[in-house]
Amino acid sequence: MRLSEALGVPLIAEIARDFHSRGRALGPDSSIETQLLMMLAQIAVESKLVHFVADRTVYDPIIHVDAVAAYNGTPRPDLALNCMANYLANGHGAKYSEVFVLIHADVHKQDSVRETDPRYVSLVHEKTLYWLKALNVQHVVVEGDMESQWTQARKLLGCDGK
Repeated sequence: MRLSEALGVPLIAEIARDFHSRGRALGPDSSIETQLLMMLAQIAVESKLVHFVADRTVYDPIIHVDAVAAYNGTPRPDLALNCMANYLANGHGAKYSEVFVLIHADVHKQDSVRETDPRYVSLVHEKTLYWLKALNVQHVVVEGDMESQWTQARKLLGCDGK
């Protein structure tokens, strides 16, 4: 399974051609690393367009990369961790610190093409605290309506408090 298929986002042909011209294998022969790099390149292009789809942030492929890699039989959690570390360190969104605030109860895909997918929400819940712990984020603040959704995950990861 390719990352773009898992995300439901068709890859821009120019992005694929650019990677192919640099000697990267495409299609079923492409590595999960190549797929992630292509998706991140596409996000960079889309973010500069007038009709930018807001939910196609770097977080989207980060959430899926572990699942797709595992499906392909080559788990690479380091790729997702490195990507998330770079994302946080480069000042995208809130400033990177030891505190991470979770403020939304649900994750929605609001581009009229991909609807909210329960599997996606589940991946967010499964992976986010694991990544934050691996990145040495010391405190995760969870707003009230999310508290029950995260309690079990926090206990499993050994996170203290809210």
